[in-house]
Amino acid sequence: MKGSAVMRKRVLVGVGLPLLITIALVIAIWCMRVRPYYFWALTQGSLPFDQQQWRDPDPYCIRGRMFWSLLREYHLIGMTRSEIIGLLGMPDWADWRSGPHRVSESVIDEAHEFDYELGICSLIALEMDFLAVCFGEDGKVARWVIFQPGARR
Repeated sequence: MKGSAVMRKRVLVGVGLPLLITIALVIAIWCMRVRPYYFWALTQGSLPFDQQQWRDPDPYCIRGRMFWSLLREYHLIGMTRSEIIGLLGMPDWADWRSGPHRVSESVIDEAHEFDYELGICSLIALEMDFLAVCFGEDGKVARWVIFQPGARR
């Protein structure tokens, strides 16, 4: 009896502990690769949305830290291009038929997506994070996405 209980304990420790460690590592890697911004935001906190600071960003994630307050204060879905520009200013990039372009007046009216640089917000701080505001056929915001260029949706 005593020998079999010891054997079960050894098997549990020998198999169970490495399995738990493996599961924890898989979850950690998933958090860092697939959703680095969300993980970072939970650990860094947020700032109140401030239009002046948003329009004059720095690369150290000021916009990223204001993002959740922006969502609490404004419902982006359903806003028009001009309402988004009025709120957030001109986008840093605009996708227009053939792919992303630096913003110019000629592409704004037909762009299906505005991209705003949030800063280097991820936990490992290797790539710029972006907010993509995506417009539907009616010219109103249909969805928004946070992304890094290397892990583009």
